[in-house]
Amino acid sequence: MRGFGGSAVCSPTWGPRRERRTPTAPRRDRSGCSRDPAPGRPRGSSAGASPPDRSCSSTPPPPAYDKHRLYIVNLVPGHIVKLDAKTGRTIWKRNLPGRAESSPVIVNRTVYFGCENGELFAMSTGKGQVRWSTPLGGPIKSAPAYRDGKLFVGDYGGYMNAVDAKSGEDVWKFPLPTPFFVFKWGPGMSPVLYKDLLLFCQDDDLYPAFYAIDKKSGKLRWKDDRLDMAVNYSHPVINTTPDGDYQTY
Repeated sequence: MRGFGGSAVCSPTWGPRRERRTPTAPRRDRSGCSRDPAPGRPRGSSAGASPPDRSCSSTPPPPAYDKHRLYIVNLVPGHIVKLDAKTGRTIWKRNLPGRAESSPVIVNRTVYFGCENGELFAMSTGKGQVRWSTPLGGPIKSAPAYRDGKLFVGDYGGYMNAVDAKSGEDVWKFPLPTPFFVFKWGPGMSPVLYKDLLLFCQDDDLYPAFYAIDKKSGKLRWKDDRLDMAVNYSHPVINTTPDGDYQTY
């Protein structure tokens, strides 16, 4: 498996741990993006309203590299393209049903990635043919993780998902607290696998926490509440210390 990962990291808040905050009125940031006034409500929407505008939270996803080829998903218009890494020549390009901000992951001859229409895709690297697509709980912006024939990825609907990489069938879903962000953002943190654990953070503005889930069963092993953190989009990193211990950041 080969692919690039990376995401923006918010600086930690030094000082006393903060209490949970519940915004009471809609506001706008300097870019003109509205803020959602109620926790538990999809960002920028209300009952009967049109889907939220996520243009304020878009960042270019890193490409994946395999055998002198680059695989890149694009936000607007939504498509995935395969390029010759040496010349930049387009080998194939496929349109997608929505914008894509999920960094691709390549396993053998298949490229996996998520789309903002809520589907997880598996395409052949050779000709870009769709092997399968699976709808999850909401838009997918994080990069999938792969281990032992399974894909692990979060979605905007409030779930961490395990999906069979060959068939696209659901293996398990782990429910998370409905994320709330003062700005028009959403959960996009990529998970990391370590031994039998799936590690990831969901640091929103109300219930920031770090999770460790059993990758086989989808059961919670442990959870670290992080009320001194907010809007953190980094993925965990495993590090070996001189004493042989492993740490996550």
